[in-house]
Amino acid sequence: MNRLFRKYHRWLALIVLLPLTLTVITGMLATVSQEWPINIGLASSFLLKLHTGEIFGLQAIYPIFNSVGVIRLLYSMRF
Repeated sequence: MNRLFRKYHRWLALIVLLPLTLTVITGMLATVSQEWPINIGLASSFLLKLHTGEIFGLQAIYPIFNSVGVIRLLYSMRF
């Protein structure tokens, strides 16, 4: 049972990791492109569409993946 759980845990972790990582990176880049006088070569509207998952048509599911991932990470810390 434990071996089966670890197998599916790896896949689930990857599924949750990708949107969470993309959200963090695009959020930082969107802020930098809007607030600082640095040209990063990407339009902030494109970055925000990528940040919210709208570009993939996942804007309804995207926040759920991110929130489940963050809640799971916080739970694993076990203060």
